[in-house]
Amino acid sequence: MAWILEHKDGTILKAEFFPLTRNDIPKISSSIGWERNFSWKQYLSAGSPYKAFKLQDESGTIHGCIAYVKDYKNLFVEVALVEKSPMHRVKDDYVNIGKVLFAHAYKESFESDFDGYVVLTPKSKLITYYEEVYRATFIGKINNYPRYLLDPAIGKSLIMLYFR
Repeated sequence: MAWILEHKDGTILKAEFFPLTRNDIPKISSSIGWERNFSWKQYLSAGSPYKAFKLQDESGTIHGCIAYVKDYKNLFVEVALVEKSPMHRVKDDYVNIGKVLFAHAYKESFESDFDGYVVLTPKSKLITYYEEVYRATFIGKINNYPRYLLDPAIGKSLIMLYFR
């Protein structure tokens, strides 16, 4: 099965998630437009509890990356870092890259018997976006950063729409 990326002209592109590796780091560096303040290396270090994935099509193009950890104590998947590739930030021809990245985290939550619960600490300027798109609910602060729970029903819908 593959994830469906929807182009704004109506065409689709199939993509899959693969583990992010150290060999991928040059392909997602700030020198080619990826976010300068994000460090993907920390999620690839030995012993890290995080899993990092790239969303890649059959041509090898990386459309985005996501890193998360499964919290078995609290029964949710916590998204640590998510980023669309620079080509989707500048000229966003595909309308659902971000949603597919989050759908992957939701899918992991459902498959881990966490009932689709996904938590994140968003950048301040994105809080309203997460509230509107994912029905994010504020659940408290950790180290002075607001944490939000994403609605599992949204996740189920995204998986049904984009995973085939």
